[in-house]
Amino acid sequence: MPLPSLSRLSRLTAPAYKLTIDGLPPSPTLKDRLMSISVILNNGETSDQLSLSFDDRPTLFGGALSLPRQGVSLNVSLGYETYLAEMGSFEVNHVGLSSSGGGSSLTVAATPSLLLNETSRTWGGKTIADIVGAIAKEHNLTAKVSPAYKLQTIDVINQLNESNSAFLTRLAKRYNAVFKPMAGNLLFMEKGQGTSASGLPMLPISIVPHDILQWSTQLSERQGYTKVVAYWPDLINAEDGEVYVPSGTPQAGEKVLRLPHLYNTEQEAKAAAEAKFDEINRSDTNLSMTIIGNPDITAEGKISVSNLRSDVDGGYIVKSATHNFSSGGYQTSVQVYAET
Repeated sequence: MPLPSLSRLSRLTAPAYKLTIDGLPPSPTLKDRLMSISVILNNGETSDQLSLSFDDRPTLFGGALSLPRQGVSLNVSLGYETYLAEMGSFEVNHVGLSSSGGGSSLTVAATPSLLLNETSRTWGGKTIADIVGAIAKEHNLTAKVSPAYKLQTIDVINQLNESNSAFLTRLAKRYNAVFKPMAGNLLFMEKGQGTSASGLPMLPISIVPHDILQWSTQLSERQGYTKVVAYWPDLINAEDGEVYVPSGTPQAGEKVLRLPHLYNTEQEAKAAAEAKFDEINRSDTNLSMTIIGNPDITAEGKISVSNLRSDVDGGYIVKSATHNFSSGGYQTSVQVYAET
């Protein structure tokens, strides 16, 4: 019998958090006024987000809480008194104030700093690993790239008035990858592989019925495409070349998905077709759960559900995880899809 995980044993202690603001702990006033922390960890298709909510009632001297300035750095860890896991580093980009029924609140929203600045440049004759490595260096991060992308060369790709996040998200979508800044690393990993912040494969986190507060699932039919075709300019033959995945000319009756984009080279067209074929053949079983807070669950991690229902039990990849901490306790909500 496997030993209980450290995060599971830690539930015997009270939920806890650690927050730093520009590297310093919050003031006693801020700690007293903190009502909730919400961290949304996504799989790279959208950015991670941090939200803090404070009681904005007047202070003893009649004043109000000081508003945080844009760009302030926030680091958050969540978990339990005996075990905290880092959720990420964020920069403040929005502050909101509201009041109703005699009460007032202040909310602070933040996103990873990698999202903030736009730039324009052309990447040519570089591997994906080269591009990710260069961007990681700009942000003092360590690049972690799946072996599949270390030799994947891109002839030319433009980054026009895009943040590095938007550009890498676009690149990841083209190559069926996940891009994510996490715990001092910049990950560019194959989608659905269940990868940790270090870039190494993760062991599945076990989820059993007494962990689950509520759940629902949707089972839908796949689109039924048997081939994907992508195009590239074949200058020798003065026509658009075609790349089929799986290889071979479609047979009568096969359902073919044709990608509208014209790729620069045959190699890029093939990579795009392979990525799209993998995407459309990924399982359509989607499961949503709210569970007792588990700080080890992160986007693109793996979970294993057992003893819930025979056609729901199995292995899943986390698409997004929302960690909610408040005076009412600590919960984690997850959106997952079945492993293929």
